Amino acid sequence: MKIIGKKVNNAALEEMVIKDPYKIIEIENPSEDMQVEAVLSNGRVLKYIFNPSIRVQKAAVKTDGFAIKYIFNPIEEIQKIAVNSTGYALQHIKKPTEEVKLAAVQKNGNAIQFIKKPSELLKIAAVQQNGLALKYIKRPSAAVKITAVQQNGLAIQYIKKPTIDQKIAAVSQDGFSLQFIPNPSKIVKIMAIKQNGYAIQFVNKPSEELQLLAVKQTMYAVKAIKNPTKKVQDAVRGL
Repeated sequence: MKIIGKKVNNAALEEMVIKDPYKIIEIENPSEDMQVEAVLSNGRVLKYIFNPSIRVQKAAVKTDGFAIKYIFNPIEEIQKIAVNSTGYALQHIKKPTEEVKLAAVQKNGNAIQFIKKPSELLKIAAVQQNGLALKYIKRPSAAVKITAVQQNGLAIQYIKKPTIDQKIAAVSQDGFSLQFIPNPSKIVKIMAIKQNGYAIQFVNKPSEELQLLAVKQTMYAVKAIKNPTKKVQDAVRGL
């Protein structure tokens, strides 16, 4: 049964909506202030508000960007607020402008998966925010690849036949990215271990030189070395 606003104290109604925003459904002709209170508590309550004002729409998508899916033909300002709340809100926006797309990937690089034929600018912005967004980019340019691994070395797993520069950039950012590099060169191994001594676990039969480099980076890396040499063990005891 609907609660008619005029017959109930407004303060009581507002308190009720604050405690349970879905109570807005039971109020006949709720005021704009009540609608705002409701969506500020739970943006997705917007689904149950008929013809919400711009003010209510703003409050809803600011609280929960996904609330934009309940807005018919949202204006660009609302779209921007939504993707700034969560980049993934982009998937619920039809024909977003380049500016909205850019805001989305700058908030969450993975949002690029919802963009058909993204521009180079959008690709760069996406991997700058999250290097692992490279996973969703088809035929990335060299600039996109290097930007991705510089942001997150583990992104190298999404690069086919990476260049030496890309490998070094990746392990310099995260030594553990070495695990995704088959047959790494000596310099790549060194750079990985310098970044993280534990990366030695991804080196097959590491030389004594690499073992010493690893324990120098962190003495605890000795735990990741199978059969460390006596010199390495002595070095650890001396640290």
